[in-house]
Amino acid sequence: MDRKIQAKQIPSLDDLVTLRLKKKMGTDAIGNPVVSNLDTEVWCADTPASQSEFYQAAQQHIRPEYVLVVNSDEYNGEETAVFYGTQLTIYRSYPRPDGFTELYCKREVSDIGKQN
Repeated sequence: MDRKIQAKQIPSLDDLVTLRLKKKMGTDAIGNPVVSNLDTEVWCADTPASQSEFYQAAQQHIRPEYVLVVNSDEYNGEETAVFYGTQLTIYRSYPRPDGFTELYCKREVSDIGKQN
């Protein structure tokens, strides 16, 4: 995948990301929780993480992989995203005053060694 990283100030939502919301649907016959994934595909912009973000994330042993910018109206607190086939954990979100939300994502531990 060739990443086309954009400026944060004026994002052009040219990429698609799947935001995944895990919703507990109840329990099965023996009491195990039944979880369903509700996927929503939205347009996003792949933007760079700042040096301060890398520094602050490193303090918590996190390596930022992506900062995705989406319309704030389309983000509903999802904790997982799938971007170009890579499952990501959204570890922080920042609602901007211009109607966009920045999603700070790290790669799932199980996907770190995989090549795309």
